[in-house]
Amino acid sequence: PQALAQAPETRQIVVIDAGHGGHDSGANSRYAIESRIVLDVALKLKQRLEAAGLEVILTRDRDVFLTLQQRSEFATTDKNIFVSIHANSAERNSAEGIETWVFGEPLDPALIERAIRENGGGTVGEELTREARRVADQLAFDILREAQLNLSLSLAESVQSHLVAATGARDRGVRTNLFYVLRNARIP
Repeated sequence: PQALAQAPETRQIVVIDAGHGGHDSGANSRYAIESRIVLDVALKLKQRLEAAGLEVILTRDRDVFLTLQQRSEFATTDKNIFVSIHANSAERNSAEGIETWVFGEPLDPALIERAIRENGGGTVGEELTREARRVADQLAFDILREAQLNLSLSLAESVQSHLVAATGARDRGVRTNLFYVLRNARIP
C-alpha cells in the first residue's frame, strides 16, 4: 500500500508471479505441491487486489511452465510492483514461518545454494546465479537500482509484517538473495 500510494492513480498495477508451474512443480511433500499452492494463492490475491481497485497481471493463471526470464519480463516500468509467490520446503520438520525476499547479495553465503536450487538447480542454476551475482555487484554503482532496492526493502518489510500479523506465523524476516526471477525486475 505504501508503494502504491506514491504512484499516480492511473498506474496502480501489480504483477503477481505464481512460482514454478508445468513440469517444474517446485517444492513437494506428501501434503502439497508448491506450484499448485502458489497458483491458488496468486488467484485469490488477484481477486482481493482487484476488489480494492487495483489492476493485476498474472504471469500464469493455470499450470504452465514459464522460464525465469519470461516471468521477470512482466516486471517492467509501466507496472508498479512485482510479487513472486513461493511455498518453500525445508529438510528439518521444525522449520516454519514466513519470509520475504528481495534481490541482492545474501548476507549468509550458505544461502547461495538456495539461490542455485531456486534458479533451476544444477549447472543451469549455477550459471543463472553467477549472472545474477554479476548484476548484484553492479547494482552498488547504479543509483536508480539502489533506489529500487530501497523501495523493494520497504515493501518487503511491510508485506512481511502484515503477513505475520495476519497469520500469527513465525517471523523469518526479510532477506536478500540472488533469485534470477527478481534480477531483471525493473520495479520493486
